[in-house]
Amino acid sequence: MNSNTANNKICIFQHKNYSISLEQGKWLLHDGDKPFEIIEKDNNYLWRLPILECDPKEFIKTISKYETQANTDFPIVDIISFAILHDSHYWFRLALNWLKHIEITDELVRIFKSVYKNIHHQDHQRLIWQYIITWNRQKAKEYYENKDSFESFLARLKEANIPFQIFNQSSVIVNSVKFDFLQDKL
Repeated sequence: MNSNTANNKICIFQHKNYSISLEQGKWLLHDGDKPFEIIEKDNNYLWRLPILECDPKEFIKTISKYETQANTDFPIVDIISFAILHDSHYWFRLALNWLKHIEITDELVRIFKSVYKNIHHQDHQRLIWQYIITWNRQKAKEYYENKDSFESFLARLKEANIPFQIFNQSSVIVNSVKFDFLQDKL
């Protein structure tokens, strides 16, 4: 990792045959002679996938130091999403490794749900399902803790497409976790 400033260019991260820099507020990937912008207008992150070969913890820590100088956040969630949608087992596994180090966004869960049924590799399907279940539970817990009423809780679950079962007149089960509204009133 280097932070040399020359011509308004900051070299932020180096890995194998490429480096990442910040130049005039833009994230650039240097692979050989020609640098190119990391943020893609057409969302084709194929040439950015090698970033996922870096240590996620170290990369995120380093990049976060410079995000205030950039015009936009570093698009790691977009790169991870692209890798999950990609047909390569290699990039898929690397992307899953990164998920432990970033916030699982609603957009990522939407991608998980869209690819889940189309994944042919059983291990990939199982891993994606675990992330969906975890997200469902976290969202349900968040909605439960910020509840107005049992009805508004149910409405928020439906709006987020979180599957649930009504247990009784005051309880809901989301992925085997029970949320009981009557219990709070005792």
